[in-house]
Order: sequence, then C-alpha cells, then structure tokens
Amino acid sequence: MFFDVIDRRYNKEGPNTLIFTSNKGPDKWGEYFSEDSSLLCSLDRIFDVATVFMIKGNSYRGKQCETIALSAGDPIKIAKTQS
Repeated sequence: MFFDVIDRRYNKEGPNTLIFTSNKGPDKWGEYFSEDSSLLCSLDRIFDVATVFMIKGNSYRGKQCETIALSAGDPIKIAKTQS
C-alpha cells in the first residue's frame, strides 16, 4: 500500500509534493516494512528528486505534558478481627 501511494504521486503530472516526517532515518524504515523490494522501490521514487532536511535538536512534543510518579511503600498489615 505504501508503494502504491508513492508510485501514484511519483507518476502524477504537475505538482506532486510529499512531505514525510519521521523520528527514524530511512535506513531504519526496513524494520517496519515487510517487503524489502517494495520499500526499495518506494525509497527510490521518494529520493529521486527530493530535498531532504535533517533537523536535529530538542523535541517540543510533550512539553506541556505533566508527569506524575507514584511509589508504593510496604503494605500495611491489617489485623484480622474475629467475629
């Protein structure tokens, strides 16, 4: 399916802009695709006339996220009461 999307955009006349963002480099994409030949063909079409921007730096994703950590201590022993 990934190859089909890329191939349609690659063969389209006129503007065929695609924007990809990933936290993994293209060399790691093979871990997520089962068919190596279709991945290689897709990458060939993607990078044929591509402009690649490699951006390094701190991520702003989750900056507003509040993290709460809880720790449980020793369980309290509850005495059994006889009825």
